[in-house]
Amino acid sequence: MRNARHIMCSYRRYVVGTKRKWKLQLGSTGRPPVRQIARALLLHRQYVQAYLKAKRAVLAGQELVDA
Repeated sequence: MRNARHIMCSYRRYVVGTKRKWKLQLGSTGRPPVRQIARALLLHRQYVQAYLKAKRAVLAGQELVDA
């Protein structure tokens, strides 16, 4: 069991930062960024799922979550 608020904050920072980095890289290559970003986010699906699970736990008032 881990702290849900910590998981939520750190995973959100990671996913948003990674998405921003991909957007900057793809903008310079000339490829359509929406398809590339969506495809790349599928690789990080576990991070997004763990983030959403932790967010639900925080909103429900639980402090610990198994993620």
